[in-house]
Amino acid sequence: MKYFFLLIFFLLLYVSVDATWFKVNHPDKSKITAFGNRGDTLFTIQNNKIIYKTSNYGDNWETIVFKEKNYNGLQITRNGNIVISISPMGLIVEVSTNFGKSFIQKAFGSQSFWGAGIGYLNSRYITGRAEGDLEYYLGISKDGTNFNHIYGRDIKYIHDKVGDFIAFGNPNVIITKFKDTLVRSEDLGKTWTALKNPGIKNIGLCEENSKSKLFMCLNDTIFTSDDLGLHWYKLNSDINFSKISIISIDNSDNLYIKSNDKFFTSSDDGLNWKDITENLELSVNINPVIRFSDSKIYLRGADSNIYYRDIVTTVQDENKINDVLSIYPNPARDNVSLYYIIGTQPDIRLSLYDNLGNELKLFNEEFKSQGMYTIDINTSGLVSGIYYVKLVSSKRSTTLPLIINK
Repeated sequence: MKYFFLLIFFLLLYVSVDATWFKVNHPDKSKITAFGNRGDTLFTIQNNKIIYKTSNYGDNWETIVFKEKNYNGLQITRNGNIVISISPMGLIVEVSTNFGKSFIQKAFGSQSFWGAGIGYLNSRYITGRAEGDLEYYLGISKDGTNFNHIYGRDIKYIHDKVGDFIAFGNPNVIITKFKDTLVRSEDLGKTWTALKNPGIKNIGLCEENSKSKLFMCLNDTIFTSDDLGLHWYKLNSDINFSKISIISIDNSDNLYIKSNDKFFTSSDDGLNWKDITENLELSVNINPVIRFSDSKIYLRGADSNIYYRDIVTTVQDENKINDVLSIYPNPARDNVSLYYIIGTQPDIRLSLYDNLGNELKLFNEEFKSQGMYTIDINTSGLVSGIYYVKLVSSKRSTTLPLIINK
């Protein structure tokens, strides 16, 4: 019998050493309705109107009484703001920036609207929506304090089901499907343009990294775009993903995918993937909530526990050209400078494109060897609008939007 317990002991020791996800000791995991973070401070909202907060991974918890509020929607933003919608008439939200200790009320749209509420769009945006007899209100927000209003009386096709459109940061670009055509707006829905040969036919789960590169899951295939959704390309991978239910990006642009009951990450824009499921309790039918700090991943598993671990990097490409292209000033009026670094891979192409994907200028003759380079552009021949500077190697590309304001 003692050998049996000795065997069990060594098995548990092996599992604990191999485990890289650590469980947060929570006082009442069964009553968690939402959890978020600001940096490495975690907090949970309980269904009994209590907020628990910890700054040491659950060793100690502070209890905050969540004021009695009759809310019909609750979201936690990426920066840790608590946003609640408190009225079905109009879009009235209350926002807390101090873990629920106090709230500031904000009103958006008309009070004649009904069916108002807030929802989740992706890891960077929440939505606010309301409808009236003649028009609809649909807005997107990063922090819940301000919503960018998507304009138009004919937006019911993106209002009925939040998630049927994708929205990006700067510039404010929206893509949605109208009938059988994908349409795109660069002015928050005031004007729309049909996409020509975008490479996809539908809209799926979509995320954007800090370099305005887009990743979208569609029918268990990952697509990527370097020009804010004008064109999409299939991302080739050695892993056959299936039942993709989550795509997310952390603060360092690492990419995350939940496929079936497995959790994968990539630190090179999807070229290489690492399975980091390990000791996590995941389910095919239950999607975990994922949050990020600068160094940690926080995840609530299928067993209701909150787990955390260090951010993992996958195999790095030695010729990687991340963070070697910058534009200043941006937006620009008369002149703009492009700054870029050439590493060990001289076969690189640098070009300027208009918003229709037409190449306006090719700069690849400007460099031949390793080093740091600057190109000054006179924008007198460019009209106001959005352009794209694209740096391409044989394995990857980086695209940055250039905004011209005359």
